[in-house]
Amino acid sequence: MINFKPKACFDSKDEDGKAIPAKFKGTVEIDPPDFEERYEYIDESGFDLTQSDEPSKEETRAQIRAVRKLVGMATKHVTRVSLKHIETGRKYETLDELMKDPNCDGILMEIGVKMGTGFTLGKPTGSDSRPKPKPATKAAD
Repeated sequence: MINFKPKACFDSKDEDGKAIPAKFKGTVEIDPPDFEERYEYIDESGFDLTQSDEPSKEETRAQIRAVRKLVGMATKHVTRVSLKHIETGRKYETLDELMKDPNCDGILMEIGVKMGTGFTLGKPTGSDSRPKPKPATKAAD
């Protein structure tokens, strides 16, 4: 299991460098797909790992269809939701609550894409995190 912190939970900056505060706080616990599942999802969804810098309208439509399928496939991997919308104070404790609120579409799309590209386990920065193992201690003589 990993505790996934969506990008919406991080402060960011616009193209002019102006600060944009996080919209959510919290995490989504995910049991990430293994190698076989990940590539099965890519194949079944039609997700294109080699996206162009300026996709055509048809490429964009195809990717939207693929991400929708990936989000559907992600549902069996989401084990716990613990998010709060900062502005409204609304809490999200189930995947169903996320799926029904348009404010959460970006979070769901991010999770869906990660179903195909993979979650980086143990990465110290970014939007994936999991507890770091405690360093080994020497036994007392």
